[in-house]
Amino acid sequence: MAQDPTKSNRDPDLKNWGGIREAILKKKIKAHLNELKAYWYMPVPGGYGTQTVDFLCCLNGRFLGIETKSTGQKPTPRQMLSMQAIRNAGGVAFWCDSFESFYQQWKAIAEAIR
Repeated sequence: MAQDPTKSNRDPDLKNWGGIREAILKKKIKAHLNELKAYWYMPVPGGYGTQTVDFLCCLNGRFLGIETKSTGQKPTPRQMLSMQAIRNAGGVAFWCDSFESFYQQWKAIAEAIR
């Protein structure tokens, strides 16, 4: 598995208020998914079809949905329903508002599906 990217004690992408913007978080997640050679797709919201989460991924044959939020933000009810639909279909879904939160959840899932 890749080196633990949460070990850095200095993150230039953090804002003065201690939060991280969603766009920066998505960029970090994309880099991590690429490093692991996971398949991932970010659907473009456009009002057509079923609404879903920010990332749809496949790792070792398991379907994963990831919703990203800016620090301190929470998913909307619609996003929570999308995550529940993924779980109901046998996939794994979670949300995160920091890279550390993403990484800890991702690590636990990756270890469970080896």
